[in-house]
Amino acid sequence: MESTAFFLPRDPPSTPNPKSDLFALGSVMYFIMAGREPYDDLSEDEITARFSRGEFPHINDFECGQAISGCWTGKFNNAQEVVVSLSGEAAGQVSRTPMYKK
Repeated sequence: MESTAFFLPRDPPSTPNPKSDLFALGSVMYFIMAGREPYDDLSEDEITARFSRGEFPHINDFECGQAISGCWTGKFNNAQEVVVSLSGEAAGQVSRTPMYKK
């Protein structure tokens, strides 16, 4: 079972499904971009409460922010839709300054 920061709020005994996997993918992308888990400074109960209310960490500065948001909000139905979103974001970000400098 996913940890709280990667868990789509649902009944604990329910079986993971594509939406819950995509939610976790959004949290993984957030972790990669931010270097920390979503809401890593909050209790598990507060993380669950915020996710249940649709309150997510700030992602607007991330090049893949729209993809992360789409994963968290249930916009995507499968991983291919996430890839298409990432491709679109990358195409629109060509002139943007890289987040990490070499």
